[in-house]
Amino acid sequence: MKTFLVFKKNGEISEEKVSCKRKLFKPEDFLDFKHYKKYENYIILYNETDNDNDIENITIFSFTEDKFNGDVALIKLDKNDNIKDLTVNTYFKIISKVNVEPNE
Repeated sequence: MKTFLVFKKNGEISEEKVSCKRKLFKPEDFLDFKHYKKYENYIILYNETDNDNDIENITIFSFTEDKFNGDVALIKLDKNDNIKDLTVNTYFKIISKVNVEPNE
């Protein structure tokens, strides 16, 4: 089973397992999330809300400026759109390579 990450709106990160054995991403395999956006090497799963009081997720992804409310899931893909394992340790290694801009 492949692993993906769930970013809680309060900043916590948890690892989850893909429940199916398929290699390709299928939205119906992730029933906790109703929507998704595909980026070059990632898919972000999320839920849209009409509630203006819903808390914006504090997570910032380096590959997009999109903002999401509530919990979001991050899935890593290879160049053939197969799901790859994404653990917390792997994610920290990836984001530590991103150039950080100094605060003013």
